[in-house]
Amino acid sequence: MKVVYNLSGINHARDSLRTAQRTVKYRSYTTGEKLKLLERVDEVISAENVSSNDACSIIGVPVSCVQDWRSKKEALSSAATTNKLRLHKGPASILQEVEQELIDYIHLWRQKGFPVSRLSLIRKVGQLRPEFGEKSLMARRMVVSRFLARNKLTHRVATHKAQRCPGEVRDEALAHLEVQVPRVNDLCRRQDFILNMDQTPVYQAMDEGRTIDVVGVHTVNLRT
Repeated sequence: MKVVYNLSGINHARDSLRTAQRTVKYRSYTTGEKLKLLERVDEVISAENVSSNDACSIIGVPVSCVQDWRSKKEALSSAATTNKLRLHKGPASILQEVEQELIDYIHLWRQKGFPVSRLSLIRKVGQLRPEFGEKSLMARRMVVSRFLARNKLTHRVATHKAQRCPGEVRDEALAHLEVQVPRVNDLCRRQDFILNMDQTPVYQAMDEGRTIDVVGVHTVNLRT
């Protein structure tokens, strides 16, 4: 009986090796290492009289990486280039056109002592750019986070809170009682079902303890 194997010629050992190679993570190189590797590739090409692909194989560097570095060699060599590990700027931010308006909005609210949160910025961007609301909440949060990082803004804990004396909030407290006392004394309610409960405070004002402010500022004011 003649046994016929798979005519497609699949080599399972080679297939397993390719699978293992796909899981290998590429290492990252510093700017200096990239320039030295480019010089080394050129030396091998000149000395061994081989192609660029063969030179990359001899050194053990991916060909695609060498081609990318060679196209950016001038920028990598320039001393004026900042953040050389990220030469590709990527796509323009959706906040590019309204970025200055957001910065002015933050500065205005902080000058008044009001807290600014990431959620309030998301709502503000939604007003300026309605298409921003089509993104998921996680995507919108990430866009705002990148905006904060670009403009050196971060979440800060308040170091000073402006407080008001009890005399200033007397009218607010009386107004609160004017609403609640008639409800309690309403004829349709039985007093047997009205009681005081411990540890259930009712706040006159819910003030925040954190706000978005400039990185490195010493005093973070908030109004209560």
